[in-house]
Amino acid sequence: MITNYLSINSDREENLIRIFPDFPVSVYRTDFSDPSYQLVSWHWHEDFQFCLVERGEVCFQTPGSRFPISSGCGIFFNRRLVHSALPLTTDSSYYCINFSPALLTAASGAALSDAMVLPLLNEETLSFFQFDALTPDGSLLADSICRILQLSENHTPESSFQVYGILFSLWIIAWRFLRQDESTFNKRGDTSAANSRLKEIFHYLQAHYSQKITLREISDAVCLCPEECERFFKRMTGITIFQYLLEYRIKKSQELLNNSRLSIAEIAQSSGFTTQSYYSSCFKRLTGCTPGAYRKRKISLITFL
Repeated sequence: MITNYLSINSDREENLIRIFPDFPVSVYRTDFSDPSYQLVSWHWHEDFQFCLVERGEVCFQTPGSRFPISSGCGIFFNRRLVHSALPLTTDSSYYCINFSPALLTAASGAALSDAMVLPLLNEETLSFFQFDALTPDGSLLADSICRILQLSENHTPESSFQVYGILFSLWIIAWRFLRQDESTFNKRGDTSAANSRLKEIFHYLQAHYSQKITLREISDAVCLCPEECERFFKRMTGITIFQYLLEYRIKKSQELLNNSRLSIAEIAQSSGFTTQSYYSSCFKRLTGCTPGAYRKRKISLITFL
């Protein structure tokens, strides 16, 4: 099982590591009691995902929504939905299980796949749902997730087949959650549009973070007026565009401090800062140390994104 690891490409898509070779299932544990890992940044993936809070309380975020979830409870995310997570208590931790929709479609047959998987692949149904282990179906979901967690530690062909079978049972329960409120189908279009627009903004910021960027340039890239672009991003993420951009620039500069021989001034310029003094001031404010001290220690003091 992989702990406290998140690798994201330039489009904010997660680079997943599988538990068995050629078997599209991933298992991760996020432990926020580690002070150097205090945020799971905005990202998405092609997999379906179930998260189960192990201890404490975790706030999961989707575009425009926040979900505080306590120990024993969890949340499901549809593929391609942008989301993030942060601790609400210092000892919080949670597990997540990702699996490719192809696992379900390949063996279920066309009719069953069209009825119980295709609506999610076409994003015609819910983007997410919460579950509580104190309810009958929520308890079944939590138990299934725990069984997969145990099996993921045994790297054998038998274990992969057992995981495969549990995922089918789990999906039947999940489908009941997905279909229990038909009225939400009519709201799916708004969620999908917001999700796509947020991805576009992330993509633009990450493609141009090393340059001077104006709000007008960002808004033009996503076909919004500047004021609405700023309001939209804050409504979706809870922070401003330029707060996100600053934190992203600091994160990219950390990578250069750890993995390059560039001078502090060169790193400041490469990361989008106009002066070294401004860069150093922002870096210390967000990490608690100067870029030079960070480079000497060569540890990640904080994970922003």
